[in-house]
Amino acid sequence: MEFYDGDAWQPYGEFDYGADVRRLRVINDTLYAVGSFSSVDGQVSNGVAKRVGGTWVPVGAFPDPGQIVLDIVEYRDTLVVIGYVTFPTGRGIAYLDTDGQWKLLGPGILGGMSGAHSLAVYQNDLYVGGQISLPAGNAGQEIMKWNGTAFEGLGQGLQWSENNTSSFCDVRAMVEHDGLLFIGGGCNYAGGIPSHGVAVWDGTRWCSVPGQPNQQQGIMGMDFYRDTLFITCGYIADGDSVNLAAKFVGTDYIDSCAASVGIGEIVPPGAVTPTIAQTADGQWQVSGLSAGQHPYVVIDALGRLVQNGSLPGGDRSVIPTNDLKMGVYLVRVVGFPAQKVLLISPAR
Repeated sequence: MEFYDGDAWQPYGEFDYGADVRRLRVINDTLYAVGSFSSVDGQVSNGVAKRVGGTWVPVGAFPDPGQIVLDIVEYRDTLVVIGYVTFPTGRGIAYLDTDGQWKLLGPGILGGMSGAHSLAVYQNDLYVGGQISLPAGNAGQEIMKWNGTAFEGLGQGLQWSENNTSSFCDVRAMVEHDGLLFIGGGCNYAGGIPSHGVAVWDGTRWCSVPGQPNQQQGIMGMDFYRDTLFITCGYIADGDSVNLAAKFVGTDYIDSCAASVGIGEIVPPGAVTPTIAQTADGQWQVSGLSAGQHPYVVIDALGRLVQNGSLPGGDRSVIPTNDLKMGVYLVRVVGFPAQKVLLISPAR
């Protein structure tokens, strides 16, 4: 790797010969590199490294060597990567646990032809884009989001042709700008409306962006510079020669929008939402759960995951509050809608 100092290119660390660095990201003022490399500056690495004190150091360990990592972000204080990463129970997406090991996030990416290629954090959810098949069992088509406990779809998602979930079109880049999530790739429809190459998601609905920048290989990368969207693409965009790069010159990024999407968790038929009440000793008593294990998470007012665990059901379903402070929390028991709960006097 090299960097440009304003006059000339200078060396910036040594990666194993023939390996690729697929993406660079700055996370909390630290530069991260991900790719197919197996060593960095003489140390064994599995495709993830960060710059510390003038050298590259590996980040985390996978159960097996030979992983290819395509993107990395921080989500709720935890590093998450996607790519050709495999585990005994799934593949495609992983988080860095506190023990320094990369572990599968949720069920992973499902389907033999599916794969994640880009990540973004937007409105406190983790967005995963790529070649993602809805018929294979994933929550969305080409894109889905992780809410902290499960994946959710974004309406009809993205498609190569209208109402087509059998073909891939791929999401390769995502960037937030002015409160909107811009999504680039090779797709032609977003939420059922035409949108060629670039689409916008505002949290509840899909909107199209004017133009046709994906007339050849689609959007490979994009970002904003001084409020202008720049993309890397093929040699032709909007019918003009652009030599692999282009910028948006229109007056409005939004062309038209689809109807809002109602995104909710799947609740078992006939299920009754459990009630959560504070007991005399300050704990949260959860009533209405059947016998069996019920995973839960507690999220604070800033959107941070502050506690998780599993409830046994019945009268023994108690969420401890010893490590929490007074305030409002979002409590989500898997399989049921999240509930806002006021903690008046934490247990001590």
